[in-house]
Amino acid sequence: MFFAAHRERVRFSIKDNRIKGVCEIEFPNGRKYAQSCVIDTGAMRTLVPQDVWEPFDRPSFTSGLKRKSANTAGGKLPVYAVKCTLRLSAEANAGPSGPYDLGTCDVLLACDADAVAKEKAQDPNSPREPLKEILLGLGGGALEKGGLCINWKEKHAYFIEVDDPPK
Repeated sequence: MFFAAHRERVRFSIKDNRIKGVCEIEFPNGRKYAQSCVIDTGAMRTLVPQDVWEPFDRPSFTSGLKRKSANTAGGKLPVYAVKCTLRLSAEANAGPSGPYDLGTCDVLLACDADAVAKEKAQDPNSPREPLKEILLGLGGGALEKGGLCINWKEKHAYFIEVDDPPK
């Protein structure tokens, strides 16, 4: 079933079979940051690398939170679960650029640098590396207003906004 009335909002390029965009995060303390991201169609939550969120943790929004464990493609990872406001834009020259307001979403703040340092202390030959990009998961509230359409042949994907999404 396809939606009767929809509008293309932001078009993303597909490079090396990865859907690329720019994610702006507003952290719980109101500070904002934008960085390139990979739209991860298999992830339920957005995963933010430690070297991205940690410099913005002043005043602290993680103090008092307990670390949890999340399963990722690279194995288990310690994380903080928080709610952040997300906006998504296209990379330069990708088409309609947005931004597309995803609203307040469930976000996992990865403690990947700590985990990698601990693992490398135990095994200096460990191939594990810290995350390099924000992985924008499509669950946690990100697709409440529409959907993601992918055109592999033409190497682009785009969010659509729907007037009357199915319930």
